[in-house]
Amino acid sequence: MYNNWMNFVRVCRYLIKPSITFDEVNSAHNYLEMFCKKATKLYTPTILTCNMHPHLHLHETIRDFGPMYGYWLFGFERYNGLLKHIKTNGKDSFEATYMRSFVQNTFKGDYANSVLKSSSYVPFFNILSKLSPKFTPTTTVITLSSHPFRLQSFLLALSNSHLPPKGNEPLPPSTFPLQLKKIITDG
Repeated sequence: MYNNWMNFVRVCRYLIKPSITFDEVNSAHNYLEMFCKKATKLYTPTILTCNMHPHLHLHETIRDFGPMYGYWLFGFERYNGLLKHIKTNGKDSFEATYMRSFVQNTFKGDYANSVLKSSSYVPFFNILSKLSPKFTPTTTVITLSSHPFRLQSFLLALSNSHLPPKGNEPLPPSTFPLQLKKIITDG
């Protein structure tokens, strides 16, 4: 089962590249074909039913239109599920409602970390950790920025159209430290 999944991973690694050779297109197609054949044996229709047939035509699409990197919208489409769960008033200002919801969800862990560092909140850490997967009761988080992250300043800057983003604003503490994952080889 693992080896079959690795075939699919190989396909993805080829297909998401910004440039791809014809040999790589053929290799990706072969790996995808192997994945599909093995998947039908591993998963009976009572366990899993999937339609992978269109994927077997990807090599033709890439030959006709170039690397998928240039036109594939998967990165955007995956957010459709998030968008449909946002409660709106159904009238107007979807953009503002969406951004408010996005900012709240994105920074609730940082808010919990920055506001609730007092030791008097220790009994509530269990409950608070359920509010946000990012919540960790730490003492301080140092960012690479010369100015510390302040949630209030960040939110005010978002709402002030006269202060365009410059790209050097302090980042939320949850963005640091960056952690790299080990490369998995098929050896």
